[in-house]
Amino acid sequence: MVGRLRPGATDGGAARELDSISAHAEGRKTAPPFQALVTPPSGLTRFQDTLKLLAAAVAMVLIIACANVAHLLLARGATRQREMAIRAAVGAGRARMMRQLLTESLVLAAGGGVVGMLVGWGALRTLVALRPNSLSQLSTAHMDGRTLLVAAGLAGITGIVFGVIGAMQASRLSSPEILRVGVPTSLGPAHDRLRSLLVVTEMALSTALLVGAALFIRSVANLQMTDPGFRADGLYSVDVNLAATSDTTTDRRWNFFGRIAEQAKALPGVDGVTLATAAPPGQSFSIGNLQTDDQPLPPDGSSFISVLGVHPEYFGVMGIRIVQGTTFTDTTAAAGQVIINEGMARKFWPAGSAVGHRLRVEMGGHGDWLTVVGVATNAATGGLTMEASEPMLYEAPSTWFSPVLIVRTSRPTTVLPAIRHMIESANAAIPPANINSITDAMMSTIALPRFTMRLLAVFTGLALVLAAVGLYGVMAYGVTQRTREIGIRIALGATAGNIARSVLGRGLALVLVGMVLGLVAANWGTQLIAKMLTGVTTRDPASFAVAACVLMATAAIASVVPMRRPMQVEPVVAMRAD
Repeated sequence: MVGRLRPGATDGGAARELDSISAHAEGRKTAPPFQALVTPPSGLTRFQDTLKLLAAAVAMVLIIACANVAHLLLARGATRQREMAIRAAVGAGRARMMRQLLTESLVLAAGGGVVGMLVGWGALRTLVALRPNSLSQLSTAHMDGRTLLVAAGLAGITGIVFGVIGAMQASRLSSPEILRVGVPTSLGPAHDRLRSLLVVTEMALSTALLVGAALFIRSVANLQMTDPGFRADGLYSVDVNLAATSDTTTDRRWNFFGRIAEQAKALPGVDGVTLATAAPPGQSFSIGNLQTDDQPLPPDGSSFISVLGVHPEYFGVMGIRIVQGTTFTDTTAAAGQVIINEGMARKFWPAGSAVGHRLRVEMGGHGDWLTVVGVATNAATGGLTMEASEPMLYEAPSTWFSPVLIVRTSRPTTVLPAIRHMIESANAAIPPANINSITDAMMSTIALPRFTMRLLAVFTGLALVLAAVGLYGVMAYGVTQRTREIGIRIALGATAGNIARSVLGRGLALVLVGMVLGLVAANWGTQLIAKMLTGVTTRDPASFAVAACVLMATAAIASVVPMRRPMQVEPVVAMRAD
């Protein structure tokens, strides 16, 4: 016989409860309507998806940072042309100069890696401290030898790869001609193309991250405004672990809670009391083949079906309306009455009323037929991330469940302590009752999406800053290279607007190319996070538009500062510039 595990209990308490229920079930001759109650691993799946998403965001930030380093090495190599030319003139080969430049790059990577590990250690501690309660897995996260080895390896690899790019470009500029004619103002089309490619890459990755962050922000905003389908304000759950007391049978537990419920109804300020197998956002599931009276038994292959055991007054206390039929008229197991939600009624009986139809959940050859006596409005009792229209079964109270007390009150500060005192007075051996606000508990179900949104926003902001720094570097370097040209143009009568358009034109063109490529990449990449979004499509126009506007605004700000420099150039000084 398979017992039922009620979600929300502690691991030890749930295990004890399952054992006692299973033992009690051995003495029964008939199988319960639903033989297994388990929770599908959706939470673990969402956590794994979150880790993959954040890992991708970190990789993008790493690439952008490396592109900035490559910019730095290229600019530094260009300023060392005369030094490279002298080395070449005294006999240094290209391979030797590349080794020197690559060594310098590795030293830079090593220093950055050490600082990064220290920052990462502090950031990890902050991350663990700020994690939501639902992410208990993060409490074990720590930096060990393998983590440090991976970080050191990544620092070394990026130092080599992007150091080689700068070394190759710098070593090509070591021609002895430079000693005779001086350092050229232009380093050639290959050098310019490489720098442009790096800028475009940074902008494209930043755009993709911006789109992802915008989608998550809109998704979390939708979750926070989601109507769960019941009135959560004023609802409180009272859960007690009776497994540690002499009340080890489920019958006794129901009787115990039934007495507490009757006493609670008499308290001033109590607007309703009911019992259920789980309080929101707790969710129960049956596993098996769902069969209706007008359909044959489906082929082998079990599926999860949401199910809750509730008292008849549950719907009134929760604020869930019965739109067809009635609530339970006979709560005995022999009656086999169930209430379904509108989503299930539309799915299996779209053409007419579901009331009077029968269904069963078959598993291992067992599964009693149950009669639908009512249809309730859709309610996301499993949490705000749950789709309220998913099929839901409510069954009458069953001895196969251990109940939770649900109280609606406008005076929680007086009512809840009184209920706690009732429980303690009824049995001194009972552990302290666990009392929770259902409003707060429902909001906790979006803790993971909200946490993911914040982390993604941090990574996106960091990427945007790095991309802006990279663009600033390219624009400033371009201005420096064109100082003589700008001075001549000013001497010939060029206005500030002419100079500004000349300086900004190429930079903004690179930004536009990168932005378009990033939007195209985001259009494809966001399909991978579709199941993590709520109330927003992966091609949401507003999110794409916001990402484009933020990128363009950032690029404009990064370009303004370098643009101011040529406006202040004295023509005579500029034309004498070396």
